[in-house]
Amino acid sequence: MSLRQDQGTISFWINNSNPGWPTDANYYKFGATPGSSDGVFVTTSKHTDKSLEVIVMDSTTANATFKEAIPQLVPKGLCIAVTWDRGTVKLYMQGQPIRTIVLKTNP
Repeated sequence: MSLRQDQGTISFWINNSNPGWPTDANYYKFGATPGSSDGVFVTTSKHTDKSLEVIVMDSTTANATFKEAIPQLVPKGLCIAVTWDRGTVKLYMQGQPIRTIVLKTNP
């Protein structure tokens, strides 16, 4: 199973007990989601430059890395969703499309 051959969605919420986490200069690692039935999982971390890194990986070597500004949070935190469809990986935050990455095909 892979990001290049299958399609699916993973969505999840992140938050931290420190209410200032989105804007402070600290690093936060939120860990990995459970793998999907396709073997796809997502890791999320907030960097000291106040950006959020979302890495989408599968059981092969395919991955898509997004590094984005953190949008306005709601009380529950930040909702992140990732969809993939035969090599096209899309990132959503708070229900809004953020960026699309088209993976290179295998040689």
